[in-house]
Amino acid sequence: MFGKIVYETLSHPKSHYVLCEAGIIMSAFEGAKIGDVVEMGSNARVLSGAEAAPAEKAIAALITSKSVSPSPRLLVDDACMHSLPFASCATFIKKALLDMTPIIMRWHDDCDGVSSALLLDTAITNFIKQNRIPYTRGMFVKKQADSAIYDDYAARQDADESLAFPKKPLLILLDHGANGESMHAVKNLKQSGFQILIIDHHPPSSEAKGVVDFFLSPFTVEGGGSSHTAGLLSFEVASCFGPADERLARWSLQSDHSEFRGTVEDKEPVVIDYLAISEKHSTLDDYRRLLSSPPSVMFTHRKALTAVENALKAAEINAREVKIADGVSMALFRLDFLRKGAYPSKGKVINAFQRKHEEGKALVSVGYDDSNALFRVSEQAHERGFKANELIAELKAEMPHAVESGGGHERAASARFKAEFSESVMNAIIELAKKRLS
Repeated sequence: MFGKIVYETLSHPKSHYVLCEAGIIMSAFEGAKIGDVVEMGSNARVLSGAEAAPAEKAIAALITSKSVSPSPRLLVDDACMHSLPFASCATFIKKALLDMTPIIMRWHDDCDGVSSALLLDTAITNFIKQNRIPYTRGMFVKKQADSAIYDDYAARQDADESLAFPKKPLLILLDHGANGESMHAVKNLKQSGFQILIIDHHPPSSEAKGVVDFFLSPFTVEGGGSSHTAGLLSFEVASCFGPADERLARWSLQSDHSEFRGTVEDKEPVVIDYLAISEKHSTLDDYRRLLSSPPSVMFTHRKALTAVENALKAAEINAREVKIADGVSMALFRLDFLRKGAYPSKGKVINAFQRKHEEGKALVSVGYDDSNALFRVSEQAHERGFKANELIAELKAEMPHAVESGGGHERAASARFKAEFSESVMNAIIELAKKRLS
């Protein structure tokens, strides 16, 4: 029987994990390394050259047969979803698992990111069990990110984590990591030998697709956009492994205000967001435990609503309105009073402000502090031509000395700037908005 060494222990003498027709078996081969083709049994040895070729072909066919993925039933039936390669994405992950590639999975700290992680975690874990892949707990690292940017600090953490493995891991970034500000760290990690998969619905860098091994984004196909949330995309990928929890996809649509969200407002998206922000070190099992307890969902939902209502009142007290065009106004208010790392986040407060005040209006809301500005744009203001991500791009070009980063969607975006330029940046935002709509 022939096989391929897919993993090895770091201890001495080394033990090898061999992928073969019987599954993945532990054995030991003198002088062997990961990737070698071996003959097993009484004549155990490493094969090379011409005699290894037939075995390599057979092993490749075995991996292909075990990683085949069916096309999923689409929760949203549109041109974008029909064009996205969900089955190919699932196959990519399955092949990495059969190759015993360690996985580091990071997700954005909101309902969309958490829903994505819960879906893929279940799919990956079930596949490991079904195929009896001898993954240890430490080979599947799960981390909640606290930023939409995958930065150099996060990359260094993951690079350090990889030192515990005899082969470079697969990094999975969910609901973040495709923007321009993330590309430097992503490129560095890719060059170090990592495989990288990004599932993200935010407007991506033009470099993203060419940098990573697999990029699943609605912006890569016709008709795609931010409403095709990461949770929705992850649901379809997870469905290629087996039955997946549709509620998580629908909760992600609700929490990100997707055009595909349902008419019923569930409590769970609010609860997930609350836990993601107020308990940043929550594990995926922590989310599962809370969501499985109706009394806990009810109690946490009530706490979250009260916190948002109190913060909204504080924001409304200091809000001022500026006319940026005939029939179009911009509401500006400071968010300094919010405690860092606590619920609600700046995003939750500006969302609540916008929902309360935008009805029937062409309104742009800007919540800010000394180094950040968040934008929300009503449908009417968007129809008049206001696009938050484009204004931020102009701002970055006009004030590169002050603006450190920024981007997002046309109707929801944010910018980060140096505190010493706070006043001039806010003045520039108003003037650029007037100029764009003049």
